[in-house]
Amino acid sequence: MSNQSTIPINTYCYITIFVCHYDSLVAAKERYQERLFTTTRCGYDIVFASEQVLDLGHVDYMFESLLGELIGFDEPPSEAEKKNYSTFALTTIVNIPERSESGIDDLWFYVMNLLELDYVHEFPAVFPSHTRLIHMTPSGYEDPECEDV
Repeated sequence: MSNQSTIPINTYCYITIFVCHYDSLVAAKERYQERLFTTTRCGYDIVFASEQVLDLGHVDYMFESLLGELIGFDEPPSEAEKKNYSTFALTTIVNIPERSESGIDDLWFYVMNLLELDYVHEFPAVFPSHTRLIHMTPSGYEDPECEDV
């Protein structure tokens, strides 16, 4: 019998929303893959990662907010210019220990930052993004304490 305690694993679905020019989608996917291979996979179990982006269009708040980070806030773009850009989504499902072996909590937050496409914090941003997460469980094993909508 082992004296080692098992650290519980949580599964999260990370949704990374970003804005870019249609012509830059290949570069955006390359940056996403770079983030997966050089950072996230080094310490976390990636269950699934997007092979394609979901085009969310260019009519929501997220589009306006992130487009400003991409092209600047000085002069608003024309409607014709806006049509060259869109909001896109990538999803990544990751198994994360509830805490690190050294006792660090909130690893889910650390991974969320690793999946940001604009990690360089440059302005204007190359791929302005915002990553959110959803706690996942196998069907039938839902956590009764999870009340977030």
